[in-house]
Amino acid sequence: MTLESTDKPATMSHLFPFTFDKEGPVDAETFLSVTPSTATILKSNTFVDDLARHSTVIMGRLLQGIEVTAPSGLEGHVWQQEAVENTNDGYDEDYEEHQSDNDDEPVAKNSVWSRTETKVGDSFILWKKDIAPPATDPRIHALESWITIADTIHTPIPIKH
Repeated sequence: MTLESTDKPATMSHLFPFTFDKEGPVDAETFLSVTPSTATILKSNTFVDDLARHSTVIMGRLLQGIEVTAPSGLEGHVWQQEAVENTNDGYDEDYEEHQSDNDDEPVAKNSVWSRTETKVGDSFILWKKDIAPPATDPRIHALESWITIADTIHTPIPIKH
């Protein structure tokens, strides 16, 4: 499924080296000021664009980032959790009992994830504290590995008659 709306520009995504307590959209144009950097970097043979470096300051901490471009054919989607009407369809008492045993993570009941119309560009900025991430950053390696895994699990298996 492809998003057809051309009204909204693609959203630049950011992968920060820390977490936020807020889930959901933020007014990044007001609260996030990203400055392109002119520092030189080494040539790499990964997804990393050698020219696209950025810097910003968040909560008094300098962050340096590199722009990572996904291979062609990949699409990014923004999903949000929505409340749904309470029904007993598909009720599984054993599953609910298992969920109550795991007190570490709160379970969102009566909700479903749905895709929004927000477009995500084909690149994102990978941030690191104080210095830019190297082309060998483990998060880039995880992306490369996940693409390989996703391609493998979605490849049709031929059925022999």
